[in-house]
Order: sequence, then structure tokens, then C-alpha cells
Amino acid sequence: MFRFISLLLPLIIAFPALGAFKIEDDAGEIEVSGRVQAGYNYRFLQDDDEDQSKNRVRFKQARFGVKGDLYDDYTIDLEFDLVGHGGYPKPTSIWTEWRPNSRFSARIGQFKTPLSAHRLVSGRDLLFINRPRVADDLVPGRDIGAQIDLKLKLGEAGRVVAQLGAFNHQGANTTEDDAKGTPLLIGRLELSPWGALKGGEGGVGPRRLALRLGLSAGWSDDASGGGADEPLLDPLHSINGQKAIYSADLALKVAGLFFSAELTSARYAPDEGAAYFAAGYLVQLSYYIQAIHLEPALRFDDLNPSDAVAGDRERTLTMGLNLYPNGRHELKMMLDYTHHLADGGDEAWREDEVMLLCQLAFR
Repeated sequence: MFRFISLLLPLIIAFPALGAFKIEDDAGEIEVSGRVQAGYNYRFLQDDDEDQSKNRVRFKQARFGVKGDLYDDYTIDLEFDLVGHGGYPKPTSIWTEWRPNSRFSARIGQFKTPLSAHRLVSGRDLLFINRPRVADDLVPGRDIGAQIDLKLKLGEAGRVVAQLGAFNHQGANTTEDDAKGTPLLIGRLELSPWGALKGGEGGVGPRRLALRLGLSAGWSDDASGGGADEPLLDPLHSINGQKAIYSADLALKVAGLFFSAELTSARYAPDEGAAYFAAGYLVQLSYYIQAIHLEPALRFDDLNPSDAVAGDRERTLTMGLNLYPNGRHELKMMLDYTHHLADGGDEAWREDEVMLLCQLAFR
């Protein structure tokens, strides 16, 4: 592990000289972005566990993107994961947006659904290395669909944002719909009374007071797994039947202090069998010490995948320490210790884990 870190040091030292690459002309501008996240994982495996695959040096992400603002009204975004499944690059975001004024925009393509505020944060700007399952699996991520945004000013700096979208609900890079063909409908309302919360998660970035409150809801009627014979096989994902999901979130940032919380609940009503619920929440807290560019962080998350199954609750406490040499997310080193708590039994739902991550990014 130490040898791996020593190999990255020359890149870390040279990185502040790098910047975004732009092409500009009368039609607009195109900006190139990218990031590499590499590190080391170590799991405290049980004595009888022969799976050593998690104890390794790994690339978490290697992404390359192009974003353009064209003819004043249009934006395009193309992003690719260079270490996708099977060893081949795969698209993550492919969308175009029409923005005739500052209050209205319409987007179509593949992008993140607006259901979870934490899920909407870029992997480059997260406070911890991994997202918790309550945000990564319980809510949908990237999907193919269309969305409109309405933005209204609130006082001098505040704003209200309303979003409404319709998606295939088949996940990223899947163009075929299920047998029912019913879209996933999502609506979100977001209030920022003192201006947008910038700088990603954590206390880095602007130190002025910023508060964000959000409410989201989604509904779908699918034909994709589950059913009467296996009603709880995978309760976090779509089933043969209806799914209604609700989320509420809060984020606060001021003078290096960052706090966020998110609560999500989903009701599943299979075409055959009894309805059941899944629910969970996460709470995060950090403080960025600007003088030394260091940020200790703490997160607790709790997920109950199904109220119809006993003993499947997943609670996790994560402690992190982040170093930002240039005071921005583009260059950072992250060290996380994840403690999975037991729920009723003698063993935790998963082994504890230590993770180290180094990120080099530009935009």
C-alpha cells in the first residue's frame, strides 16, 4: 500500500498546475473533464471467509467527459466510465438540455433521476468514498428519460426549484422497457433560502451560510422480477407491481461546518402477494479545518430492506479523514473506516472495512 502511495505522490504534487481544457468559438464552448480514483481496500474478514477479493489495490473510477454550452440555449453532456464492466468503456451520462431562459430548462437522455439529493452529488464531490446502500440501492440512479426544471428566485439570493421527470426505470444503458411499459414518474421540490449550496459535500468551498431543503416522490408500475413465488427476492428494486418512493433531505453548510440528512421510504405493492415497505436514512457531519486542509467526517446510515423480513436491517457507522491539498475536491486523499453494526444477532451484516482513496480530477 505504501509503495502504491509513493507512486502517486509525483502526480499529486504536479496536479495543481492542471486545469480544465476548453475550446471556444462564436457557437459556444466545449469543456473537457475527467477524474481518476484509485486506492486500497482492506476488509476484516471472518476466519471461515475465503473471499479475499476485497483486499486489494483498485481503481474505483476512471472517467472522461465533454460538456458544451452551444448557441446560448443548449447544453450537451457526454461522460464515459473507462473501467466499465467487461473491461470496455461505458457511457454514464448522455444528455442534451434546452435552456431558453434562467427559469426553465428541458433535458432528455441518460442522467441521474432527481429522487435523492445525496445520489445527485457527483462521485467526485462526495464526503465519503462509498455511498451507503440507502442512497445507492434504495433509490434509482442513472436512467433514460426526460425532465423539466423550473427555477424561481426567492429574495436576493434564494431560489426554489421544481423538477418533474419520466424515465424508463430500467437503469443506465438499457433502452428496452419492460412488458408494461409504464414510466417511472418523479417529482422534486427544492428550497434554498440563502442561495445554492456549492462545493459538493463537506465544508470545502464557499464558507457562507447555505441551506437546502428538498422533498421528492416517485411512482412506477413494472413487470420486472419478484412476483408471487419470490416476492422478497430483491426488495430494493422494481417488482411485478407498483412502487411508490418518498424522500426528504436537508443540507447545511457554514464556515467549514457541513451537515446533511436524508430519509427515504418505499412501498411495494406486488401484482400478487402482500404489500411491504423498505425505509432508511443517513446522517453526515464534517468540519473542514482550512488552515491545514483537513476534514474529519462522520456518517451513520440505517436501512431496513423489507418490513416483511426479520433480521435484515443494515446499520453502518463510517468515520472519515479527508485531505484537500489545494482546498478543492479535484485533488484529495480520503481514508474511511466503516463499521457494520449487528442487529439482534452476534455478527454484523458485513465485515468492517478500511478504505484509502486518492482522487485526481479536472473540469
